[in-house]
Amino acid sequence: MLVNRDKTTAQFFALSTKPHSPSLFYDSERIQITQSTRYLRIEVDSKLRWVDHIESAVNKTSKTEMIKRLTEATWGGGGGAPQDVLVTTYKSYVRPVLKYGSEAYHTASDNTKNKLNIVQNSALKLICGAAKSTPTTALESQSDIKPPSRHGNDEIFREIN
Repeated sequence: MLVNRDKTTAQFFALSTKPHSPSLFYDSERIQITQSTRYLRIEVDSKLRWVDHIESAVNKTSKTEMIKRLTEATWGGGGGAPQDVLVTTYKSYVRPVLKYGSEAYHTASDNTKNKLNIVQNSALKLICGAAKSTPTTALESQSDIKPPSRHGNDEIFREIN
């Protein structure tokens, strides 16, 4: 097996606040120590807070712009796309990005995971054509879309049972 020395890094996982960075070498070349690593499109930080991964997912979900365009009156010859088309678009393009890695980041803080809820709530308001003051539970019920906090839990419990 060949090791790409340019891509090889090491990362230590610890809850301690004391710095821990021993010198690691491969064929007499020092291996770079990092605080955050991207592995299988999941951003893993050394404290396992998942902030980087969730922020990356939130940034990628600018795909809600697609939903916004589909709701415009010029699409489809009049009043915008029907709600079922918008729900399918959301479930196909936006939700997989928010859900990816949820089995790992379910230990993230509620404040961090709330960023995913904000993205979904804004998409639901576009899908349902609702005002900003509309309760989120009503939007979830009308569109039959669960909150992001339940996506990962359902997958985990399905695997256990």
